[in-house]
Amino acid sequence: MVLINLQILGVVAAAVAALVDIESIVFSGPILSTTGSILAARSFRRDRAIGFYMGLAAPTMSVLCFSLICGLEWSPRVAEVPVGTLVVLFAAVHINLGVAALIEAHRVKDRRRPLQYSILTLLVLMLVLSVFLGIVRTGWQGAIALAALISFGTAEGYVLWRFHAGRKSEVHEPMDWQI
Repeated sequence: MVLINLQILGVVAAAVAALVDIESIVFSGPILSTTGSILAARSFRRDRAIGFYMGLAAPTMSVLCFSLICGLEWSPRVAEVPVGTLVVLFAAVHINLGVAALIEAHRVKDRRRPLQYSILTLLVLMLVLSVFLGIVRTGWQGAIALAALISFGTAEGYVLWRFHAGRKSEVHEPMDWQI
């Protein structure tokens, strides 16, 4: 729950900072991506879907902003309005995800997953890395952004597939949203 609260506070602070100075995303993006990745890993291990999605959202947003800025070769002045708007909208959605993740953390019993690596995981990781490095080698700045987007999207898709492949289909009763 501490990570969820930190993530919510960090996203709100990053949105405010982005509105004041768009270049602040250079610092807030990697920090929130790191805490989000830790949150996603912990939620994956505890089989908590909302926390898992909330954790993956921050690195996804960072890669999207990076790809937009690098791919379209935006200066900070040009990126200020579209990226600032995107970050504020992301913060609004992320706060709601955070509240749902906190409710889930209070109500859902932990189910531990074993930490396992398979040959398929290693092959997907090698594929993603080779595609990224192959495209980056061209040297075109737009290709770097495209490579980051494709590589991250492939890796995230694989992680989502692994998360849901290990889940049992369950029918839950409607959740009472009163706290």
